[in-house]
Amino acid sequence: MSPTEQQLLLQAIQEARAPIAAFTIGVAAFSHPSVKQMLLPGDGHKACFTTSECPSLRPDQNNRITAPGRYELPLTPSLEYISSNPRINFTFMNMGIRSAILHVGDAFSSIGYFDHSPELEFLRHARNAVAHGNRFNITGPLKRPASFRSYSISISLNGSKLFRDKEGDGYLHEGDALALLDYLELKINSAI
Repeated sequence: MSPTEQQLLLQAIQEARAPIAAFTIGVAAFSHPSVKQMLLPGDGHKACFTTSECPSLRPDQNNRITAPGRYELPLTPSLEYISSNPRINFTFMNMGIRSAILHVGDAFSSIGYFDHSPELEFLRHARNAVAHGNRFNITGPLKRPASFRSYSISISLNGSKLFRDKEGDGYLHEGDALALLDYLELKINSAI
């Protein structure tokens, strides 16, 4: 593995891990009943996003985003949905981790999973499960061992959930997915 590839992988892990804490805190705070009381009456709270018609968002002199063609996501309906569906928080809480698995898995895939160790094969199968709607998609015997800590992937997991969701438990706990990212970071750093 080249130094450039090592830096690419380390950066992918850091980029994936950083938003998880913010997202987790945000979902927890957003679902708390008192948050609704802090919002102003009406539907004035919106998140703005760029579109092909509006490729950049810049605030005007009054610190308001008035760019035509932007996408506005009203926050109040989302807040009401989360508040009235507390079981959905299980799904929300691991969305950031699912994204991290995809992001880091994509980075490792771009360099061919360098040594196909059991942990990297585990990452590959976890990434594939996330991409298949949080379900393992294993259609034949594994070509290489895929394991991390006490977890071992086999064809028997085909169709089962990777992470828990509003319907119940999954195979992998969120903290173990984050520990996998830590392990991969250590592995890359030890190769430097």
